[in-house]
Amino acid sequence: MKEKLLFIVFHGIDKLGIGIGKKIHAQVQAFKTLGFNTALSYLDVDEQGHYTGRLADGNNIDRYKPVLGKYISWLWRLKYNSILAFIKQEQVKTVYIRYTHFANPFFIRFLRKLKKLNVLVLLEIPTYPYDAEYSFGKFSDWIIKKFERRYRRYFYKYIDRIITFSNEKIIFGIKTINIHNGIDLSSINIKKSHSGSADVHLIAVAVMNIWHGYDRLIEGMNRFYQNNRETNVYLHIVGDSTDKESKRYKEMVSAYQLEKYVLFHGFCSGNTLDVLFDQSDLAVGPLGFHRVQVNYITPIKLGEYTARGIPFVYSGTNHLFDNLPFVHKVPEDESVIQVEKLVEFVKNYKFNPIEIRKFAEDNLTWDRQMRKILNEFKK
Repeated sequence: MKEKLLFIVFHGIDKLGIGIGKKIHAQVQAFKTLGFNTALSYLDVDEQGHYTGRLADGNNIDRYKPVLGKYISWLWRLKYNSILAFIKQEQVKTVYIRYTHFANPFFIRFLRKLKKLNVLVLLEIPTYPYDAEYSFGKFSDWIIKKFERRYRRYFYKYIDRIITFSNEKIIFGIKTINIHNGIDLSSINIKKSHSGSADVHLIAVAVMNIWHGYDRLIEGMNRFYQNNRETNVYLHIVGDSTDKESKRYKEMVSAYQLEKYVLFHGFCSGNTLDVLFDQSDLAVGPLGFHRVQVNYITPIKLGEYTARGIPFVYSGTNHLFDNLPFVHKVPEDESVIQVEKLVEFVKNYKFNPIEIRKFAEDNLTWDRQMRKILNEFKK
C-alpha cells in the first residue's frame, strides 16, 4: 500500500497567479510518480474571490458560513479541524505545506497535533528571505507580518524539514532541503525558430511586482531610442496589466513616448502566448529581487523560458543558470539596463531552441526536483 501524502495550500489554486497553480499540480503529480498516494487540499473560492471552504482530494471537507451575508476573508487562518480530521481518517503519514507567511497560534497548535500523530511535516517556503516584501505592502500586511514573525520562531519544534529554493542550509533553526523550481514540460511548447530580422523582440511574462524590476528595462529603452539606433527593439510585456506596477510601467512608457516599442498584452495563454514567444528573440526574467533583499533566485519563469527554448536575461544569482551560454546577466542593482548589450547578445550568438529545451529536460522537471526530497529521507 502506498504511503499517503497530503499537499496543503492555504489559498485558492486560481488565486495564486500565472503559473503557480500549474506548479502545484505538477508537484502533486511528481509525488505520485515517485510512489506516494498524494491528495491535494486547498481553499475553495467563489466567483467574487471569497474563500468559502476547503477541499481535499477533490471533496469538500469544510464550508465557511458568511456572517451578516459576508464571508470573512481571514477565517481560513483559524480553521484546521477539517484538515486534521482528513489526516486521521486517511491515515496520512506525510504533509507538505506550501507556506505563505501565515504563522499564528492556531497554525502552531495544528503543527503540534501533527507531531502527536507522528506525521512527517515538510514546509515549503516559495521565496526566502521574504520579510522585505512587506516594506511595499499595506499597513494591514505589516501587522500580519509582525504576528507571523512572533510565531514562526516555534516552527523548529514541529517541522521536520523546510523545502527551500534558496541556498540556505538552516532556516528558523530547521535543516533545509534545497531544490529548484521545476517545470511541467508537457504543458510548455518549444518556440519556433523565426527567420532572421533586423528587429529584436524582447518578451517579459509575469504577474508584475516590485521585484520584477521592468522599470530598469523601460529606462534602458528610453535611452536606447534617444541615440537614434538603427535596430528597432520591441518589448512585449505579458501579464496582469491592472495592478500597481503595471500602471507605473505604462506611465513611464507614456512619458517617454515609447508606445510603439513597449507593448502591453495583458494576460495571455495558449496559442496567443506561443505566437508571442515564436516572434521573440530574448526573454526577460526578474531584474529587481535585490529590492526585497533576495540574492539567490529560482523563479519559475526562468525554467519556463528554458523549456520554451529561448535565451533570457536576469539579475541575481542562480548556480544552475549563471554560466550557461544562453543566459545574459545584468547587474543586481538599480542601474539602467543597457539595451544595446542585449541586442549584441542576440545578434552575436546563434541559439538552438532544441538545445536549450534539452537542458530543461535534463535538469528542471518536477520529478527530478521532488526526488531530492525523497532521497533526503532515504538516507
